[in-house]
Amino acid sequence: MTAVSIAPSSSEVTAENAERALDRAWMALGDPPRARTLNLVCVCQSDDEVQFAIEATREVIPGHPGRVIVVRLGSPIGDSPVIVRASLLDDASNPGTFVGESLILSVTGTARDHVATVVERLLAPGVPLVLWWLGDVPDDPSSFVRLADRSDVLCVDSSQIDLSDLVTLQRFVAQRARVTQSISDLEWLRLRAWQESLARFFDDPASLAGLGRCDALEVAFNTPARGDFASAKAALFAGWFATRLKLRTPSSVRWATRENGRALWLTREDGQPFSLTMTHDLRPNLHPGALTRVTVSSSVGDRFEIERELDPRVLAWRGYCAGAIIPECVLRIGSPDTPRMLRRLLDRPERDELFLEALTISAPWVLGARAL
Repeated sequence: MTAVSIAPSSSEVTAENAERALDRAWMALGDPPRARTLNLVCVCQSDDEVQFAIEATREVIPGHPGRVIVVRLGSPIGDSPVIVRASLLDDASNPGTFVGESLILSVTGTARDHVATVVERLLAPGVPLVLWWLGDVPDDPSSFVRLADRSDVLCVDSSQIDLSDLVTLQRFVAQRARVTQSISDLEWLRLRAWQESLARFFDDPASLAGLGRCDALEVAFNTPARGDFASAKAALFAGWFATRLKLRTPSSVRWATRENGRALWLTREDGQPFSLTMTHDLRPNLHPGALTRVTVSSSVGDRFEIERELDPRVLAWRGYCAGAIIPECVLRIGSPDTPRMLRRLLDRPERDELFLEALTISAPWVLGARAL
Protein backbone atom coordinates (compact mmCIF):
# COMPACT_ATOMS: atom_id res chain seq x y z
CA MET A 1 0.00 0.00 0.00
CA THR A 2 3.00 2.26 -0.35
CA ALA A 3 3.60 5.07 -2.78
CA VAL A 4 6.94 6.77 -3.37
CA SER A 5 6.79 10.35 -4.49
CA ILE A 6 7.14 13.91 -3.31
CA ALA A 7 4.90 14.53 -0.31
CA PRO A 8 1.94 16.79 -0.93
CA SER A 9 2.24 19.76 1.40
CA SER A 10 0.19 19.66 4.60
CA SER A 11 -2.95 21.77 4.68
CA GLU A 12 -4.80 23.44 7.51
CA VAL A 13 -8.52 22.76 7.37
CA THR A 14 -11.51 22.55 9.67
CA ALA A 15 -12.38 19.20 11.19
CA GLU A 16 -15.28 18.87 8.73
CA ASN A 17 -12.89 19.09 5.76
CA ALA A 18 -10.07 16.87 7.09
CA GLU A 19 -11.19 13.74 5.25
CA ARG A 20 -11.36 15.58 1.92
CA ALA A 21 -7.88 17.02 2.52
CA LEU A 22 -6.44 13.53 3.02
CA ASP A 23 -8.21 12.26 -0.10
CA ARG A 24 -6.67 15.09 -2.13
CA ALA A 25 -3.22 14.23 -0.78
CA TRP A 26 -3.58 10.58 -1.84
CA MET A 27 -4.94 11.61 -5.23
CA ALA A 28 -1.84 13.77 -5.76
CA LEU A 29 0.19 10.54 -5.47
CA GLY A 30 -1.97 8.75 -8.02
CA ASP A 31 -4.45 7.34 -5.52
CA PRO A 32 -2.45 4.23 -4.48
CA PRO A 33 -4.11 1.44 -2.44
CA ARG A 34 -4.43 2.32 1.24
CA ALA A 35 -4.28 -0.15 4.11
CA ARG A 36 -5.73 0.92 7.44
CA THR A 37 -5.35 -1.33 10.46
CA LEU A 38 -5.96 1.19 13.23
CA ASN A 39 -6.56 4.73 14.38
CA LEU A 40 -3.73 5.82 16.69
CA VAL A 41 -4.82 8.82 18.78
CA CYS A 42 -1.97 10.53 20.66
CA VAL A 43 -3.02 13.04 23.31
CA CYS A 44 -0.39 15.64 24.23
CA GLN A 45 -0.23 18.66 26.49
CA SER A 46 2.89 20.40 25.20
CA ASP A 47 4.56 21.15 21.88
CA ASP A 48 7.48 18.89 22.86
CA GLU A 49 5.08 15.99 23.40
CA VAL A 50 3.48 16.66 20.00
CA GLN A 51 6.88 16.48 18.29
CA PHE A 52 7.80 13.33 20.21
CA ALA A 53 4.50 11.67 19.26
CA ILE A 54 4.98 12.50 15.58
CA GLU A 55 8.52 11.08 15.54
CA ALA A 56 7.50 7.93 17.45
CA THR A 57 4.48 7.19 15.27
CA ARG A 58 6.56 7.48 12.11
CA GLU A 59 8.51 4.48 13.40
CA VAL A 60 5.38 2.56 14.43
CA ILE A 61 3.00 3.13 11.54
CA PRO A 62 4.98 1.19 8.86
CA GLY A 63 4.15 -2.01 10.75
CA HIS A 64 0.64 -0.86 11.62
CA PRO A 65 -0.54 1.33 8.73
CA GLY A 66 -3.40 3.59 9.58
CA ARG A 67 -4.40 7.06 10.68
CA VAL A 68 -2.53 9.00 13.35
CA ILE A 69 -4.47 11.73 15.13
CA VAL A 70 -2.30 13.92 17.38
CA VAL A 71 -4.38 15.99 19.79
CA ARG A 72 -2.75 18.96 21.52
CA LEU A 73 -4.81 19.88 24.58
CA GLY A 74 -4.36 23.62 24.95
CA SER A 75 -5.64 26.16 27.43
CA PRO A 76 -9.15 25.48 28.80
CA ILE A 77 -9.89 29.20 28.53
CA GLY A 78 -11.54 30.69 25.47
CA ASP A 79 -13.62 29.46 22.55
CA SER A 80 -11.54 28.75 19.44
CA PRO A 81 -12.42 26.59 16.42
CA VAL A 82 -10.55 23.32 15.97
CA ILE A 83 -8.06 23.61 13.11
CA VAL A 84 -6.56 20.41 11.71
CA ARG A 85 -3.23 20.05 9.92
CA ALA A 86 -3.70 17.18 7.48
CA SER A 87 -0.87 15.35 5.73
CA LEU A 88 0.39 11.93 4.73
CA LEU A 89 2.79 10.05 6.98
CA ASP A 90 5.95 8.54 5.56
CA ASP A 91 8.16 5.74 6.83
CA ALA A 92 10.94 7.06 9.10
CA SER A 93 13.32 4.40 7.75
CA ASN A 94 12.35 5.07 4.13
CA PRO A 95 11.43 8.74 3.66
CA GLY A 96 9.13 9.35 0.76
CA THR A 97 7.33 6.03 1.21
CA PHE A 98 3.89 6.96 2.48
CA VAL A 99 2.28 4.47 4.83
CA GLY A 100 -0.35 6.40 6.71
CA GLU A 101 -2.23 9.59 7.39
CA SER A 102 -1.61 12.31 9.93
CA LEU A 103 -4.08 14.74 11.48
CA ILE A 104 -2.68 17.20 14.03
CA LEU A 105 -5.14 19.36 15.91
CA SER A 106 -5.10 21.81 18.78
CA VAL A 107 -8.12 21.70 21.06
CA THR A 108 -8.55 24.68 23.36
CA GLY A 109 -11.24 26.39 25.40
CA THR A 110 -14.72 24.92 25.41
CA ALA A 111 -13.76 22.49 22.62
CA ARG A 112 -11.87 20.46 25.25
CA ASP A 113 -15.22 19.46 26.73
CA HIS A 114 -16.10 17.82 23.42
CA VAL A 115 -12.72 16.42 22.45
CA ALA A 116 -14.02 12.84 22.19
CA THR A 117 -16.71 13.99 19.75
CA VAL A 118 -14.16 15.92 17.68
CA VAL A 119 -11.83 12.92 17.51
CA GLU A 120 -14.68 10.57 16.66
CA ARG A 121 -15.48 12.63 13.56
CA LEU A 122 -11.88 12.26 12.38
CA LEU A 123 -11.52 8.49 12.82
CA ALA A 124 -11.03 6.21 9.85
CA PRO A 125 -14.07 3.89 9.85
CA GLY A 126 -14.03 0.17 10.54
CA VAL A 127 -10.70 -0.15 12.39
CA PRO A 128 -9.83 -0.15 16.13
CA LEU A 129 -8.99 2.97 18.10
CA VAL A 130 -5.71 2.97 20.04
CA LEU A 131 -5.41 5.80 22.57
CA TRP A 132 -1.87 6.71 23.60
CA TRP A 133 -1.98 9.26 26.42
CA LEU A 134 1.36 11.07 26.65
CA GLY A 135 2.31 12.85 29.83
CA ASP A 136 0.22 13.93 32.76
CA VAL A 137 -3.54 13.53 33.06
CA PRO A 138 -5.01 17.04 33.64
CA ASP A 139 -6.45 17.89 37.05
CA ASP A 140 -9.88 17.71 35.39
CA PRO A 141 -9.62 14.21 33.83
CA SER A 142 -12.83 14.47 31.79
CA SER A 143 -10.95 14.57 28.46
CA PHE A 144 -9.03 11.44 29.42
CA VAL A 145 -12.17 9.58 30.52
CA ARG A 146 -14.18 10.45 27.41
CA LEU A 147 -11.45 9.36 25.02
CA ALA A 148 -10.63 6.27 27.08
CA ASP A 149 -14.32 5.29 26.96
CA ARG A 150 -14.16 5.24 23.17
CA SER A 151 -10.84 3.38 22.80
CA ASP A 152 -10.26 -0.31 22.10
CA VAL A 153 -6.65 -0.13 23.31
CA LEU A 154 -5.60 2.30 26.07
CA CYS A 155 -1.90 2.97 26.58
CA VAL A 156 -0.36 5.24 29.24
CA ASP A 157 3.25 5.78 30.31
CA SER A 158 3.74 5.86 34.07
CA SER A 159 7.21 7.37 33.61
CA GLN A 160 5.42 10.56 32.55
CA ILE A 161 2.56 10.76 35.06
CA ASP A 162 2.25 11.64 38.72
CA LEU A 163 0.73 9.70 41.60
CA SER A 164 -2.71 11.30 41.32
CA ASP A 165 -2.94 9.97 37.76
CA LEU A 166 -2.71 6.42 39.13
CA VAL A 167 -5.89 7.13 41.07
CA THR A 168 -7.61 8.54 37.96
CA LEU A 169 -6.59 5.50 35.94
CA GLN A 170 -7.62 3.03 38.65
CA ARG A 171 -11.05 4.65 38.96
CA PHE A 172 -11.54 4.45 35.21
CA VAL A 173 -10.61 0.76 35.20
CA ALA A 174 -12.87 -0.01 38.18
CA GLN A 175 -15.89 2.01 37.09
CA ARG A 176 -15.90 2.26 33.31
CA ALA A 177 -13.41 0.03 31.48
CA ARG A 178 -14.86 -2.74 29.34
CA VAL A 179 -13.73 -6.32 29.90
CA THR A 180 -12.62 -6.50 26.26
CA GLN A 181 -10.60 -3.27 26.46
CA SER A 182 -6.81 -3.64 26.26
CA ILE A 183 -5.11 -1.53 28.95
CA SER A 184 -1.32 -1.29 29.17
CA ASP A 185 1.52 0.90 30.38
CA LEU A 186 4.76 1.52 28.45
CA GLU A 187 6.75 1.93 31.66
CA TRP A 188 5.37 -1.38 32.92
CA LEU A 189 7.18 -3.07 30.03
CA ARG A 190 10.41 -1.34 31.08
CA LEU A 191 9.89 -2.48 34.68
CA ARG A 192 9.90 -6.13 33.63
CA ALA A 193 13.70 -6.23 33.81
CA TRP A 194 13.46 -5.25 37.49
CA GLN A 195 10.60 -7.66 38.18
CA GLU A 196 12.28 -10.60 36.47
CA SER A 197 15.63 -9.86 38.15
CA LEU A 198 14.03 -9.84 41.59
CA ALA A 199 12.06 -13.01 40.87
CA ARG A 200 15.28 -14.70 39.75
CA PHE A 201 16.57 -14.70 43.36
CA PHE A 202 13.87 -17.15 44.32
CA ASP A 203 14.49 -19.86 41.73
CA ASP A 204 16.58 -21.51 44.47
CA PRO A 205 14.36 -23.27 47.09
CA ALA A 206 16.64 -21.99 49.88
CA SER A 207 16.17 -18.39 48.71
CA LEU A 208 12.44 -18.97 48.38
CA ALA A 209 12.40 -20.03 52.03
CA GLY A 210 14.25 -16.79 52.82
CA LEU A 211 11.55 -14.81 51.05
CA GLY A 212 9.04 -16.29 53.49
CA ARG A 213 11.02 -14.71 56.31
CA CYS A 214 11.25 -11.28 54.71
CA ASP A 215 9.36 -8.45 56.34
CA ALA A 216 10.49 -5.33 54.46
CA LEU A 217 10.65 -3.89 50.94
CA GLU A 218 12.50 -0.67 50.16
CA VAL A 219 12.03 0.94 46.75
CA ALA A 220 14.50 3.75 46.05
CA PHE A 221 14.05 6.08 43.09
CA ASN A 222 15.35 9.29 41.60
CA THR A 223 13.44 12.25 43.03
CA PRO A 224 10.16 12.80 41.12
CA ALA A 225 9.93 16.06 39.18
CA ARG A 226 6.57 17.05 40.71
CA GLY A 227 7.51 16.75 44.37
CA ASP A 228 5.44 13.61 45.06
CA PHE A 229 6.48 11.36 47.94
CA ALA A 230 7.01 8.58 45.37
CA SER A 231 7.04 8.15 41.62
CA ALA A 232 4.21 6.39 39.82
CA LYS A 233 6.58 3.69 38.58
CA ALA A 234 7.92 3.06 42.10
CA ALA A 235 4.35 2.72 43.39
CA LEU A 236 3.48 0.29 40.60
CA PHE A 237 6.59 -1.81 41.25
CA ALA A 238 5.73 -1.98 44.96
CA GLY A 239 2.14 -2.82 44.00
CA TRP A 240 3.38 -5.69 41.83
CA PHE A 241 5.49 -7.05 44.69
CA ALA A 242 2.57 -6.76 47.11
CA THR A 243 0.29 -8.74 44.80
CA ARG A 244 2.89 -11.52 44.43
CA LEU A 245 3.30 -11.87 48.23
CA LYS A 246 -0.41 -11.33 48.88
CA LEU A 247 0.33 -8.39 51.16
CA ARG A 248 -2.72 -6.59 52.51
CA THR A 249 -3.18 -2.85 52.87
CA PRO A 250 -4.73 -1.64 56.15
CA SER A 251 -8.17 -0.07 55.99
CA SER A 252 -6.64 3.17 57.23
CA VAL A 253 -3.49 4.02 55.28
CA ARG A 254 -0.97 5.96 57.38
CA TRP A 255 2.43 6.78 55.94
CA ALA A 256 5.19 7.54 58.44
CA THR A 257 7.98 9.98 57.63
CA ARG A 258 11.43 8.46 57.23
CA GLU A 259 14.78 9.95 56.29
CA ASN A 260 14.50 10.75 52.56
CA GLY A 261 11.14 9.05 52.30
CA ARG A 262 8.06 7.48 53.85
CA ALA A 263 7.08 4.07 55.20
CA LEU A 264 3.83 2.14 55.37
CA TRP A 265 2.98 -1.00 57.35
CA LEU A 266 1.28 -3.73 55.32
CA THR A 267 0.30 -7.23 56.50
CA ARG A 268 1.69 -10.53 55.25
CA GLU A 269 -0.54 -13.46 54.40
CA ASP A 270 0.36 -15.06 57.76
CA GLY A 271 -0.76 -11.93 59.61
CA GLN A 272 2.73 -10.62 60.39
CA PRO A 273 3.60 -6.96 59.68
CA PHE A 274 5.53 -6.03 56.54
CA SER A 275 7.25 -2.67 56.02
CA LEU A 276 7.12 -0.83 52.68
CA THR A 277 9.54 2.11 52.40
CA MET A 278 9.70 4.64 49.56
CA THR A 279 13.10 6.39 49.47
CA HIS A 280 14.30 9.37 47.44
CA ASP A 281 17.74 8.68 45.94
CA LEU A 282 18.97 11.63 43.91
CA ARG A 283 20.64 10.55 40.65
CA PRO A 284 21.10 13.58 38.35
CA ASN A 285 21.76 11.44 35.26
CA LEU A 286 18.41 9.62 35.49
CA HIS A 287 14.87 10.43 34.44
CA PRO A 288 12.83 11.78 37.38
CA GLY A 289 11.28 8.95 39.37
CA ALA A 290 13.37 6.16 37.80
CA LEU A 291 14.10 3.19 40.08
CA THR A 292 17.60 3.12 41.55
CA ARG A 293 17.46 0.28 44.09
CA VAL A 294 15.08 -2.44 45.28
CA THR A 295 15.82 -4.27 48.53
CA VAL A 296 13.83 -7.10 50.12
CA SER A 297 15.04 -8.01 53.61
CA SER A 298 14.25 -9.79 56.87
CA SER A 299 14.97 -8.96 60.49
CA VAL A 300 17.16 -12.10 60.72
CA GLY A 301 19.60 -11.00 58.02
CA ASP A 302 18.18 -12.18 54.69
CA ARG A 303 18.74 -9.56 51.99
CA PHE A 304 18.00 -9.52 48.27
CA GLU A 305 19.01 -6.38 46.39
CA ILE A 306 19.08 -4.98 42.87
CA GLU A 307 20.78 -1.62 42.36
CA ARG A 308 21.36 0.56 39.33
CA GLU A 309 25.06 1.27 38.73
CA LEU A 310 26.61 4.55 37.51
CA ASP A 311 25.82 3.33 34.01
CA PRO A 312 22.01 3.63 34.20
CA ARG A 313 21.52 0.57 31.99
CA VAL A 314 23.51 -1.75 34.29
CA LEU A 315 21.90 -3.44 37.31
CA ALA A 316 23.91 -5.09 40.09
CA TRP A 317 22.40 -8.25 41.63
CA ARG A 318 23.48 -9.25 45.14
CA GLY A 319 22.14 -10.81 48.31
CA TYR A 320 22.51 -13.04 51.34
CA CYS A 321 20.30 -15.89 52.50
CA ALA A 322 21.17 -18.70 54.93
CA GLY A 323 21.59 -21.98 53.06
CA ALA A 324 21.68 -20.34 49.61
CA ILE A 325 24.56 -19.33 47.36
CA ILE A 326 23.92 -15.93 45.75
CA PRO A 327 26.87 -14.84 43.59
CA GLU A 328 27.17 -11.15 42.80
CA CYS A 329 26.56 -10.33 39.15
CA VAL A 330 25.52 -7.51 36.86
CA LEU A 331 23.16 -7.42 33.93
CA ARG A 332 22.60 -4.89 31.21
CA ILE A 333 19.02 -3.83 30.49
CA GLY A 334 17.63 -2.49 27.23
CA SER A 335 17.28 1.18 26.45
CA PRO A 336 13.89 2.81 27.23
CA ASP A 337 12.92 2.96 23.56
CA THR A 338 9.33 4.27 23.44
CA PRO A 339 8.61 3.40 19.77
CA ARG A 340 9.81 -0.17 20.36
CA MET A 341 7.59 -0.48 23.46
CA LEU A 342 4.63 0.95 21.57
CA ARG A 343 5.17 -1.51 18.73
CA ARG A 344 5.14 -4.38 21.25
CA LEU A 345 1.79 -3.23 22.60
CA LEU A 346 0.34 -2.88 19.11
CA ASP A 347 1.72 -6.23 17.93
CA ARG A 348 -0.06 -7.98 20.77
CA PRO A 349 -2.63 -5.82 22.54
CA GLU A 350 -3.61 -7.28 25.87
CA ARG A 351 -5.46 -6.45 29.02
CA ASP A 352 -2.47 -6.69 31.32
CA GLU A 353 -4.03 -8.14 34.47
CA LEU A 354 -0.75 -8.02 36.41
CA PHE A 355 -0.49 -4.29 35.73
CA LEU A 356 -4.13 -3.78 36.71
CA GLU A 357 -3.61 -5.70 39.97
CA ALA A 358 -0.60 -3.52 40.82
CA LEU A 359 -2.65 -0.43 40.00
CA THR A 360 -5.53 -1.58 42.21
CA ILE A 361 -3.35 -2.17 45.27
CA SER A 362 -1.20 0.97 44.89
CA ALA A 363 -3.99 3.53 44.29
CA PRO A 364 -5.20 3.44 47.95
CA TRP A 365 -1.63 4.15 49.08
CA VAL A 366 -1.76 7.41 47.12
CA LEU A 367 -5.10 8.39 48.61
CA GLY A 368 -3.75 7.68 52.09
CA ALA A 369 -0.71 9.87 51.47
CA ARG A 370 -2.93 12.82 50.56
CA ALA A 371 -4.30 12.82 54.09
CA LEU A 372 -0.88 13.72 55.56
